[in-house]
Amino acid sequence: MKKNILLGVMLCTSPLIYSQATFASSGGNTISDKGSLTFTVGQLVYTSSHNDNGSIAQGVQQAFEFQLLSNSDVSPKNFTLLTYPNPTSDNFVVKLSDTSYNKLEYTLFDIQGKQIKTGGITKRETSIAIQDVSNGVYFLKVTKDKQLLKSPKIIKK
Repeated sequence: MKKNILLGVMLCTSPLIYSQATFASSGGNTISDKGSLTFTVGQLVYTSSHNDNGSIAQGVQQAFEFQLLSNSDVSPKNFTLLTYPNPTSDNFVVKLSDTSYNKLEYTLFDIQGKQIKTGGITKRETSIAIQDVSNGVYFLKVTKDKQLLKSPKIIKK
């Protein structure tokens, strides 16, 4: 008899065990003229939907993918930029292929898009100190007249 009561209680309460599907650490919402979006950081499961206009994945246990889109008519064809050492612990050097590109500016962003540091690139090799920032992945945005030229990834360890 005790086994039957225990089994009945377990069967009745087992759906309640799965009622907590999210351990939310953060979240928010945003509204624009195109629609609205509500999000929660910390979901354990995600689903996705696809149609002709695009796709959406609901949930957060997915990899981040960053892509740099460019237009060959806008980007200079002979401009190359090298950052070294990468990964770094104290500072890194931005080396330009051509010194004719003057009045360049850089902005360093963290993985969340927060602006960390800005400055000018005036020489062929410019050293940027990052010993005061925490370890992680950063993005360096190099611009001329507010036009994006390059955006390399910098790793601080």
